[in-house]
Amino acid sequence: MVAAAFASTLTYAPGGGGSLTQSFGVNVSYAAISAGTIDVGVGTAIDTTIEIPFGGVNVEAQGVVIKNNTGIDIGIRLNDLPTVVAPATSASIYRLAPGGMWMHWAPKAAGSQKLTKAAFVVTKTVANPAPPAPPEAGTVEYIVLGS
Repeated sequence: MVAAAFASTLTYAPGGGGSLTQSFGVNVSYAAISAGTIDVGVGTAIDTTIEIPFGGVNVEAQGVVIKNNTGIDIGIRLNDLPTVVAPATSASIYRLAPGGMWMHWAPKAAGSQKLTKAAFVVTKTVANPAPPAPPEAGTVEYIVLGS
């Protein structure tokens, strides 16, 4: 097993003014990793479901990062959600805005309902809008750590 450390620091202004900084950290042990980039091109149809490759992570994912580098929202789906739902976007647990990132970090294996699959759903047919509108096509990056 190899160790990975996730650390995040958030600085914000609470309601009473001033500044507050909070840090979060989780250490994850993993035996397998899958990481890459998935292209989401012009013409990709609404409700297209694309599974995140888990590679050698076949027991449980303890660390998952999904980064939306497209110009559209994508739906996030976990585990064995139905693969045929009309529309597929309604089976998403979460919508991730352009530029957004979704993360899951667990320091040890879950007792039940382990994270074994992740996918994203295209929420609209990807177009090629005329400037100055931002492009809708792009990529989705991912990292999966687990056993």
